[in-house]
Amino acid sequence: MAGDLGQTPPNVSPSRKHAGVTRRSQDNADLRATLYGMEIEVKEASRRLGVNDSRVRQLLRAGSLRGRRVGNSWVVQVDDVARLEKNRLRAGRPLAARRAWAALDLLSSGRAPWLSDSARSQVRSHLARLDEPGPEVWLSLLRSRSVVVRAAAHPAALKRLADVDGALRGGALEAVHRGFDLVSLGDGVPEFYVEASAWPQVVRSLAIRESSEPNLVVRLPRDVWSFGGSAAVSDAALAADLLESTEPRAVAAGTLRLNELLAQWQQDRRVRHAAHQPRKDAEPSRPAVAGSDQEPQQ
Repeated sequence: MAGDLGQTPPNVSPSRKHAGVTRRSQDNADLRATLYGMEIEVKEASRRLGVNDSRVRQLLRAGSLRGRRVGNSWVVQVDDVARLEKNRLRAGRPLAARRAWAALDLLSSGRAPWLSDSARSQVRSHLARLDEPGPEVWLSLLRSRSVVVRAAAHPAALKRLADVDGALRGGALEAVHRGFDLVSLGDGVPEFYVEASAWPQVVRSLAIRESSEPNLVVRLPRDVWSFGGSAAVSDAALAADLLESTEPRAVAAGTLRLNELLAQWQQDRRVRHAAHQPRKDAEPSRPAVAGSDQEPQQ
């Protein structure tokens, strides 16, 4: 009878029925896993991490989050989300732009002269506390440093931009050229740094316009031009820019380079501090007694 739900309809083979039951059983298992909190949807993961859904999917592709498909959607391991959320909270609020650039300058053996002594000391203390931070921690710390403009320009204008005084190459193409642990990503979009005060004139002279289909990315540092009269941006700045890529290999390469620079900076800092500590086994010198022939001990 058509009303007997336990019977196989005459036009459905037993094998197809079994496959349907298997799929339903798997879907139910997926639902139970989600309900018991082992996995969560992408939208919930993005809410917890303070990022958009595409960023969560990027983290899944990069292996920073574990997840799997359920139908047409992804579910994410909740413990991985908790780990990244903890890292994000540990990083705290993003550094103000001047301090973000100071952190990158210090990692590049600079002195961040635009900060006061007390502010510079606070940034150094912040760097000293970091312990192999992941990409989300770095992103949280450094995200306020620049305004990013995605634009369209004539190919001839791109060539002219490279010759503009103060325009410095950035992005993945420059990172590959510098020898970052990053294979070439093909014909990527060229990226440049331009001083914010000079940008309006550059836009007018080269007829550059913002576009949803850009062939150019321009970064306008907020509050400070940290590169001085340098002919190139620092490795630290390049690495920070790679973290914002949609390409997982670029994110991994940027994180690796920043952590290399951080480890070297922390080691140098420990060496400097050790050099200023008095030796415990050293005997303090005693002045000679007045009127005696005794020499002070060395």
